[in-house]
Amino acid sequence: MFKLKWIAVLPVILFFGHVFGQANSLPKPTGTYAVGVTYLNFTDEKRIELFDNNLKNKREITVKAWYPADEKSKPELYLRNIGFAITYCQLPETYRNLVTNSALNIPVSTHAGKFPMLVFSHGWGEHYAQNTVLMEELASHGYIVFSIAHHYECKYAEYPDGKISHIEFGSLRFQKIFGEMQNPKAMELYRQMFTAATDDERLRVIRETRDVLSTGLRESPKYWAEDLSFFLDQIKNINETNHIVKGKIDMDRIGVFGMSMGGIATSELCLHDRRVKAGVSMDGGLYGSLLEGKLSVPFMFLGSKRFTGYGNLFKGKSDKDCYALAIKNADHYNFSDYSLYPSPQVSFLLGTIDGRRALDITSALVLSFFEKYLGNKKELDLLKEAARFPEIETDSNLIRGKEAAISILEEVELGGVKQWILARGDSAANPILLFLHGGPGFPEMPFTHVDSEFLEKHFIVVNWDQRGAGKTGDAGTAPAMMTIDRYLADTHELIELLKARFQKKKLFLIGHSWGSILGLLTAHRYPESIHAYIGMGQVVNMQKGEALSYAYALAKARESRDEEALRQLVEIGSPDRWEDYEHMMKFKEYLDRYKGVFQRLSYREVGKLWFTSPHYTQSEKQNLMISFARTQKTMWPKYMRVDLAKEVRKMKVPVYFFVGRFDYVTHFDLVAAYCQALKAPHKELVWFEESGHHPNLDEPEKYQQMLVHKVLQKSQLK
Repeated sequence: MFKLKWIAVLPVILFFGHVFGQANSLPKPTGTYAVGVTYLNFTDEKRIELFDNNLKNKREITVKAWYPADEKSKPELYLRNIGFAITYCQLPETYRNLVTNSALNIPVSTHAGKFPMLVFSHGWGEHYAQNTVLMEELASHGYIVFSIAHHYECKYAEYPDGKISHIEFGSLRFQKIFGEMQNPKAMELYRQMFTAATDDERLRVIRETRDVLSTGLRESPKYWAEDLSFFLDQIKNINETNHIVKGKIDMDRIGVFGMSMGGIATSELCLHDRRVKAGVSMDGGLYGSLLEGKLSVPFMFLGSKRFTGYGNLFKGKSDKDCYALAIKNADHYNFSDYSLYPSPQVSFLLGTIDGRRALDITSALVLSFFEKYLGNKKELDLLKEAARFPEIETDSNLIRGKEAAISILEEVELGGVKQWILARGDSAANPILLFLHGGPGFPEMPFTHVDSEFLEKHFIVVNWDQRGAGKTGDAGTAPAMMTIDRYLADTHELIELLKARFQKKKLFLIGHSWGSILGLLTAHRYPESIHAYIGMGQVVNMQKGEALSYAYALAKARESRDEEALRQLVEIGSPDRWEDYEHMMKFKEYLDRYKGVFQRLSYREVGKLWFTSPHYTQSEKQNLMISFARTQKTMWPKYMRVDLAKEVRKMKVPVYFFVGRFDYVTHFDLVAAYCQALKAPHKELVWFEESGHHPNLDEPEKYQQMLVHKVLQKSQLK
């Protein structure tokens, strides 16, 4: 006979578990509507059932729906086939007489016209009634809620006629998933979720977990999202023909939410299905495609104690409003009815929070979220709502007044081209620090977790992927548009945009390498917008600088008796003979080898930082070097003609040069001489004795300290 006792002790509790129950009736919902309930089922003729070993059957789903009603009637039991649930699914006896607040097949409410629609996805190994308390709460406030049973990955599902579908242990796919769960590495990674202290560590744990549980955390979310998408395909017909909810579904207001694996499936659907207007993941995490992807709808991550500290990773996962909330003393199954009706088998999946309190917080936040983004309460402040609960750890990408933290990753239009910016800071009251990256085409955004954490406590740190770089990629890179003047115009336009957005009159501007050309020229032309300019790896005269760099590399090759390097460098010749980008790149390889670029790092290690950045999708990471190479090839001849010593001899703003003692890319001697000759209200050389061309990466602590304790403090803004 079929029994589910195995599942209660499955080791991988990252995305599923079991908890069951004690009580006679569910808590009363707080809305003004009575609640009805009905059952549906559908067959997807276009998809094969993957849990069928013969791959002959079509995929089926069953659905339980709750909806607003006007009149109360005899309430349904929590589960209709309770004998099966107790005998074979090992629910406690207290479930046998558990009564809900929902009446079967009563008429939908005749008030309020059409109702917004929600679709729910359960946890792995669970069932579509696992969050009945929340479903009834939402329905009582005017939502039609459909809960999908993902067959053979839910413990059981009931068809409208009473027939039962359940997990098949003999399924090869089930055995594959179960086998992955037996991997000891899975439990080790689960423990590491709680001990990971940095975003890099947390991302590593998430990635490795997804790799170890690849069927469950890569394939299943997509399979479940296909179930959800297929169900959305049926809504038009349901709205036209179903005798209970006919004509009452507002198909322009669709939200999706889920718990655990269902939360992962929710994010998967939101990535690809534009019919969905908002989504919520309850303790689901960043698995499936979301780890590399980016949502385009408002989204809320509502997590347990295992996700405290993960807010910084979550809140940047949507272009729209994104919330990262964690209940610090809750665990995985406090986000389900099992919070009220626990089972001794898996009580370790419940936190120390009172079970009813956990459900009240969950219901309040999920309802508030959908009221704001699907309902008629657009002015509702979800962060203020969350602040009512001291158990909540709150993070968000929203700007709320001057004291709110900021985390924005979005496209802005500059020069008619969509370009990406990242803005982060602990308070909107802080001044703006705009970083202009080098290259051209070499983005700084991948390094913010290395060189900006302390800065974000004192500035709104803005990184911009210019045209031809990073996330912006090849947008706006037609040859006619790739000029220094065009980049300068983009820079000025972005400065004006940031000043308006954050209500500032000026900002701090830092330019690195190629970005120092844009920075110095911009600060020179628009001093009224700049508190101070910081040049790091400052370009002075490109021809002279490259000649000095070449002489250094040649001397090092001779000193080390590197005959091959010497041969190639002589063959390349001095910079005034370079004909193309390939000569320059070959020379840079040797400059890096001889520690003329980095002191503590290398290009290889910097590449690793690029590819572990949380701000880029997988395809964007793969295109980083392609965009860099194209931009370099286009801009190199124009870049080589720059002579700032001749063009800018006087500045009207304070100027700081951050100089690496071993910077042989933009030679330190040229920068020192330029600083001495330059006229400015304040000018200062800040030496980094253990750095090359990138003090922000070679000496990130000192770099940040100098910006805060020297540049910012001398500006008298703090």
